[in-house]
Amino acid sequence: MTRPSQKTIIIAGGGAIGATCAVVLARKGHAVTLIDPSPLGHNTSGMAAGMLAPAFEAVMDGSSLAIFEFYLESMKGWASLLAELGLAQRDAPPSGAVWLGEDAPAMAARFDALGADYRLITAKAAQALAPGLCLPRSDALLAPQDGRLDPLATLAGLQSAGERLGVVFHQGRLVRYDAGRAVLADGQVMAADYLLVAAGLPRALASLAPELSHLSPIKGQLVHFDGLGPSTGPTLRTSRGYATPTGRGLALGATMEAGLDDTELDAEVAKRLTALGRDLFPALTAVSPMAKAGVRAASPDGLPLVGPSQAPGVILACGMRRNGWLLAPLVAAQVAAYVQSEDPSSWAAVLNPQRFDTAQG
Repeated sequence: MTRPSQKTIIIAGGGAIGATCAVVLARKGHAVTLIDPSPLGHNTSGMAAGMLAPAFEAVMDGSSLAIFEFYLESMKGWASLLAELGLAQRDAPPSGAVWLGEDAPAMAARFDALGADYRLITAKAAQALAPGLCLPRSDALLAPQDGRLDPLATLAGLQSAGERLGVVFHQGRLVRYDAGRAVLADGQVMAADYLLVAAGLPRALASLAPELSHLSPIKGQLVHFDGLGPSTGPTLRTSRGYATPTGRGLALGATMEAGLDDTELDAEVAKRLTALGRDLFPALTAVSPMAKAGVRAASPDGLPLVGPSQAPGVILACGMRRNGWLLAPLVAAQVAAYVQSEDPSSWAAVLNPQRFDTAQG
């Protein structure tokens, strides 16, 4: 039996955004059902490196101070959310990120321009943070505000927390939503006050909200040394890509291939990323990694669509580009404000899903 203030919400998408929204909404007393066609972790969020990089994302994209603050605010939300849910992380964010290379002083100038925290460190100090790292005669830059999560462990923790709060996790495919009724591919019908579209690339759901037409795909490829390399420590960034430790071994990535929506593996990409891993960690020289590919979505301005759609009862939380894990706490709080008819945050206009239609009008 629902309370008068309780809403019934169906979430389409079980990745970082959908799972985090499910937990946050359930904690506020709402009845939540999360629907995803794939098992837990069998999505782009599950294969991701789990980086939370407010500083490096803003610095390397040439973003404004406002966008850096946007990223940083969401990053800080993870610390409290993990603690409140009892989701222990070996390297609780922020765990730091390190830029490697002789251009570290030039990178420091970019951090200065944005006002992001950093400190220049020696190669020896970088090697102490990442045992096994080969970095002869080179400076490095430590960004203490960045961090990472273990994607699969976090998804599993969010599902467990959600189940304790009454969230129903349903493996299936949503095909239609109207008049408060969601219809699944198998013919099952569910009533809901709101539909939250939180799928990574919601192409199959495009008919549910006109704003989804503004999203375009981005393919990302990485390689993973299963069970090998450092399992803890900071993410390492270079001009050739990144290397991040996970609980299952070292991950190297990642490409940003705009306009591609396939998950076919490119042997040349895998070769390049494998070479980076072996150069950084010579102990991996005789080992072949596993290659992976996933597809994400981005809006024309690179920022997500978060807020009510023109379609009645539909709320969007899509288009996270490569920052789904980073933005999940802030997006979930924003979604909860809309569901509860509360004032959204100061980021509402920036994230408004209808901003592109307004601009064209």
